Amino acid sequence: METLVIAILFGGTFGILTYALVRRDPTPPPRDAAALRAEVDRYRAAIRAGTLCRMCNRPNPAGSRYCMHCGRRLDDLLG
Repeated sequence: METLVIAILFGGTFGILTYALVRRDPTPPPRDAAALRAEVDRYRAAIRAGTLCRMCNRPNPAGSRYCMHCGRRLDDLLG
C-alpha cells in the first residue's frame, strides 16, 4: 500500500514538473518598439486598475472580475 502511495506521489510530481518545463506561452513577446510600448501600457493600466493577476501575472481590462488567461477571481488574490 505504501508503495502505491509513493508511486502516485512520484508520478504526480513528475507530471507537474514536466508540464511546467514543456508548456509554452501562447502569446509571444512583442518584436518592435511600438508593440512593446503598448504591452507596457497594458500592464501599467492593469496595475492602476488592480486587475493584474497575481497568479499568472497577466494584465486584464479595468473592471474585470476574473483573469482572462487563467480564470482566477481577481479579488480573491488580493492581500
